[in-house]
Amino acid sequence: MYTPRTFAQVLKSAWRRPRAKLVRVPDNAVKIFEQQPPAWARWALVLVSVDVMVSTSAVDIIWNTWTMPDPELEENGGTKKSPPRDESNKGNIFQVVPPGQVLQPEWKRALSGSFFIVSGFIVAGSILAARARIVRSISYVRATPGVPSSIYLQTASQGMKFGHAYPIRQSVLLPSSQDQMMLEVKEHGKWVLDMRGSKIGNRLASPERTAARSAMLKLWKSVDGSTVASKTPKPV
Repeated sequence: MYTPRTFAQVLKSAWRRPRAKLVRVPDNAVKIFEQQPPAWARWALVLVSVDVMVSTSAVDIIWNTWTMPDPELEENGGTKKSPPRDESNKGNIFQVVPPGQVLQPEWKRALSGSFFIVSGFIVAGSILAARARIVRSISYVRATPGVPSSIYLQTASQGMKFGHAYPIRQSVLLPSSQDQMMLEVKEHGKWVLDMRGSKIGNRLASPERTAARSAMLKLWKSVDGSTVASKTPKPV
């Protein structure tokens, strides 16, 4: 389960777009971690669609149906002079105004509608940005002459054969919660690894939380990965 602290860390990094280019994962890459993204990440586009529909519907309701008692009726004791025929037909056909009511001032409706539009954008952006920080898999490629060892990071928002490449010496794996670990790449932010039901080194992780995290840390260290956060970058 994603704790508020973990979610806050993910969102903080999510707004920082990765500088590494999206590349195809080499055929000789070895998967050291694999996990199916959570349901909300897999259905992120559906959630965004629902968010858009809710936001636009709220704006429509506010603009066309938000009314208040007619001030003129209150001033005249419940009676109101009928408007001329040419003015009575100017109303919007989508506006629903009960007898004795008038629409709220335009500035009020516009302000309230803007709140829902901005909120909708924030929610949709947060869903898509956070999805990009949920790790689907990590693949490892050994160093070759002139090229340091690296990892290929694939997230819930990418295809199965593409990912971002980072030098492993700039990557740090740290515990985050009982069920999760956090991968941090210098100048690129953080990603979440969910250990529940994951595969570590192509083997199903132990259901015991401590054992699963220990196995991941052991494998990570075996490929020269760091487990100590440091402000000083390691030499490449």
